[in-house]
Amino acid sequence: MTPLSVSHCLSDHSASPTDRPERSRNAKAQARHRAKRKAYIEQLEQTVTKLQTVLALSPDQVAALPPPLVRIRELEEENELLHREIDELRRQLELRNARLRPDITHRNAMVMQTDDARSDRDARRRRMTDSNIYMVCLYVASWS
Repeated sequence: MTPLSVSHCLSDHSASPTDRPERSRNAKAQARHRAKRKAYIEQLEQTVTKLQTVLALSPDQVAALPPPLVRIRELEEENELLHREIDELRRQLELRNARLRPDITHRNAMVMQTDDARSDRDARRRRMTDSNIYMVCLYVASWS
């Protein structure tokens, strides 16, 4: 053996006792992590089972439920349609009232302008962006 290879073997030999406690510490940390993760998953499974029992849904029924984001989007669209319908009915009612009592038309027109600014649901409603980030759009209405 050459002196270089002897010194190389000695350095490998001397490094291994210091590596072993490190490996042992890492192995213990990994074992603790695995145990914690297993306990966490078991706790989640128990919670799901309890919730299914409370809701009286079978696992097949739970699997058949639509994803929450899709359902939220459907409800938001339905909500928007209903608000448009309400606004249209209010306009029709206002026109009917204007025909019956023309003297209050001017006063109601001013009230409707402030109501429209307050009820601008499109400006305040929640939206789903293309990147699937749920966000609230905020706009400042000008009160002139």
